[in-house]
Amino acid sequence: MFPSKVRRYEESLLSKLVLITDIIREESIGVLELYKKVKPKLSDLDIFISVLELLYLLGRIQYDEEWRVIKYVENDRM
Repeated sequence: MFPSKVRRYEESLLSKLVLITDIIREESIGVLELYKKVKPKLSDLDIFISVLELLYLLGRIQYDEEWRVIKYVENDRM
């Protein structure tokens, strides 16, 4: 899922991280709405879920249960 000699960057999870992060940075968005926006650029739903899991584990997104949206988390610790 990461770039290598065999897999191009465009086919990797890293490229999908950028795609989804760019959308979430602009606005908080519902999961289904986000999926509809990125679906044409993803090979399947598993990739979408993997990217969301990775962003969550990295602390870059959070889910607002009240509004049912994904929000970008600014992290200025670096």
